[in-house]
Amino acid sequence: MARVVADTTDKRLTSASYYMAGRDFATRHPAVLAAVLDELRLLTVWSGQHRDELAAIAAEATGIDVKPWSAAFARAEFSLGPVTEAHIAQQQQLADAFQALGIIPRRIHVREIVWRAPGVF
Repeated sequence: MARVVADTTDKRLTSASYYMAGRDFATRHPAVLAAVLDELRLLTVWSGQHRDELAAIAAEATGIDVKPWSAAFARAEFSLGPVTEAHIAQQQQLADAFQALGIIPRRIHVREIVWRAPGVF
């Protein structure tokens, strides 16, 4: 018999997704990254305003029935913004835990790898 162990209403499971680029690319092509972020922002807004259509697209692409996609997208937050101090702290805590467990070999300073382009966000 199956039972729920945890679901996404548990705020301890809150997470964020991040877009990443190589440092060299980001340094040499900040305008390209800014343009990509602008397009992602438009896509994010569209997704939040067209959840049923997004669910249909996801169902077709994955072969998974539309109902779970609709349920997931109904409760999803569609937003795109800059990396905040809270994000940095959360990622630093995770990086420190991974380093302590030996998953990564040395300490990572998350703040040092956050890219900020002038005029973006």
